Amino acid sequence: MSPAGVPSSDRSLRADVRLLGETLGYVLVEQEGEETLALEERIRQLARRGRAGDREATDALAATIAALPVETQAVILRAFSMYFHLANIAEQHHRVRRRREIERGGGILRESLAEALDLLAEAGVAADDLDRAARRVRVELVLTAHPTEALPRTILEKHRRLEALLERLDDPRATPLERTATTDELAEEVTILWQTDEVRSNRPRVVDEIRQGLWFVEESLWDAAAELTATWRARLAGTPLRFGSWIGGDRDGNPNVGPATVREAVERGAALARELLQREVRRLAASWGMSTTLVDADEAVASVDLPRESNATEPYRRRLTAIWERLGADDYEDADELRAELDLVETSLRRHGGERIADGGLAALRRRLDVFGLHGMSLDLRIHSRTLDEDRDAVRALFGEAATLQRRRGRSVVDTVIVSMTRAPTDVLTTEALAAEAGLDVAVVPLLETIDDLRGAAALVGEVLDRSPRDRLEVMVGYSDSGKDGGPLTAQWEVFRAQEALAWLAGERGVELT
Repeated sequence: MSPAGVPSSDRSLRADVRLLGETLGYVLVEQEGEETLALEERIRQLARRGRAGDREATDALAATIAALPVETQAVILRAFSMYFHLANIAEQHHRVRRRREIERGGGILRESLAEALDLLAEAGVAADDLDRAARRVRVELVLTAHPTEALPRTILEKHRRLEALLERLDDPRATPLERTATTDELAEEVTILWQTDEVRSNRPRVVDEIRQGLWFVEESLWDAAAELTATWRARLAGTPLRFGSWIGGDRDGNPNVGPATVREAVERGAALARELLQREVRRLAASWGMSTTLVDADEAVASVDLPRESNATEPYRRRLTAIWERLGADDYEDADELRAELDLVETSLRRHGGERIADGGLAALRRRLDVFGLHGMSLDLRIHSRTLDEDRDAVRALFGEAATLQRRRGRSVVDTVIVSMTRAPTDVLTTEALAAEAGLDVAVVPLLETIDDLRGAAALVGEVLDRSPRDRLEVMVGYSDSGKDGGPLTAQWEVFRAQEALAWLAGERGVELT
């Protein structure tokens, strides 16, 4: 299979797509026969001509597909689906490659944080003003569950493996023998993919969705967050990035969500956060061999509950070992207690010639702790407004479990309740009352989703503020259901108008609105 629709200027991308497409073609011949590849190519050419306006080709395409047995149609569909997945992998790899090329050449990526900061500096924004504004920035990226769109973990891991092989092929130091071995591995992975069913035999359970979300944290977000916050901290104060999730707490999106899934999401997320922090601590401990026979260290660093003979002259390794053990035992009250221990380590390093060490691996560990804490991601609960009347006991049970988890692991584990299809101020106020009854400390967020609700956003929020004054309120405005209600253009316009009206109201009332 050959690349189509790829910009000619991106030669490296075209080469990767061609390589993956040709490899898929070889696999098709091996697994399904040459006639399958020939049929796929015929269908592709007819489709291409049809897109160019050839009506005869369009008719021939329809007739060709209609004449195929269902089993053959399925094979052809899988071939095209896999090709597009492979092309996406190549494109993702190319974006990373282009970014590195630009940065190696001393350039700045368009629409990047670095470009934004440079533009602000050129516009004359004072550094102190920028620093004050940076301290107020909070960016929370939220994972939502779309089980019908999610690929099985095995498939996702194969995609990552293919991207790693493409990166290996980019290495100019690779010998011809090494390149041949890499392309052989690539063909092996594509063959495994062809023989792997992308369609689950069973409907995903909520726990499967939870595992899937945490896989992305472990495999991607954990390191990406550290990289992004390092870029931020190089020029700005604070650590604005946080992660949230609806997976396991979205009862409106999945009726199987309940107290048990809330507990599962929170406990699995916290366990993963501790495990990943342990991994970082272990790396530091393995690397840090600083000895008091050569350099002093504060007594507080070495004062840990370990056998005295264990790394007796290596206080930093002793402290990190103790931290590793406490993380494994789930022994920290909260993230601040761990931060206090890391403060001891950092203070000692800076006092005894270890500034560069403190600014290296230790700073990276602290950035991860700032982003993920000991809980990983904050779980949002989402309920439909009608459940406040129709199934209030279920809401009480959900809130009760969340309150129990807060008492055990802190407020951050569940800090928001979203009320879908909020139609009246009572939807917000009743939810707040039920949360208070359960001892649940959360922000209740109205989600306004229809055209009428968007148009009435300011009036609704104004009445909430009249009946229950506050300094801060979060409001969500949705375009998904409003798009179904009034069409995408009308929905976007009404979302914009609702945002304007809410911003004006917040200014008038002196309320911080997000």
